Amino acid sequence: MAQLDRSAIDDLAARVLESGVAPAAALAVTDPERTLLARTYGASSPEALWPVASIGKSFSAVVALQLVEEGLLDLHAPVTDYVPWLSVRTKGGPVTLFAAGREPPAPDPTPEPALEDDGTCPREWTAFPGRFRTHNPWLPTFAVAAREGGLVLGTDWLNGSERFPLTPLDAAGFRVGEPDWTPEWVRFDTVVDGLAQRAVYSGTPYYRVSQAASTM
Repeated sequence: MAQLDRSAIDDLAARVLESGVAPAAALAVTDPERTLLARTYGASSPEALWPVASIGKSFSAVVALQLVEEGLLDLHAPVTDYVPWLSVRTKGGPVTLFAAGREPPAPDPTPEPALEDDGTCPREWTAFPGRFRTHNPWLPTFAVAAREGGLVLGTDWLNGSERFPLTPLDAAGFRVGEPDWTPEWVRFDTVVDGLAQRAVYSGTPYYRVSQAASTM
């Protein structure tokens, strides 16, 4: 294996931090037998814990294909053959590992379920209710409505309606759901004529398409 250029790696990490993309970074270089280099940069330390997030999908895919090679897993069998307690609502029949690993389905043309607004939104949050849309095929749209003096975020992910209370973090930022450990968040900005025109959901920008949460 070629000699590692540690100074070049450090320079790259420094440029990433200077760009403002992230406040910290962690990097590791390995070969099939051992770790060759492990470094942390910025607001981090060797003991820092990092969320795995979607990297876990790559690990899961490798393990699944290894099980296929061993004859222990069928990618075309319903996932409920292996996880009987799992309940997934879909109009396309049983969900298989093969289908789940492919490109996401096209958005359902049927109207999305209404998320009714009861008009109890606190004055400082009146700019936030409405429906927002983006290019993300997994979650192309969500709605925010006032409920019982707070805000609720509603989605129609794979035709299954979900509702999450928004827990305030600051003046315009919220955690999606009540538990402290939930990783999802939403932040509203670009207020024009009293309405936030953009909502950033866990890093993905969405843009307002309707003032009312219950209409497209």
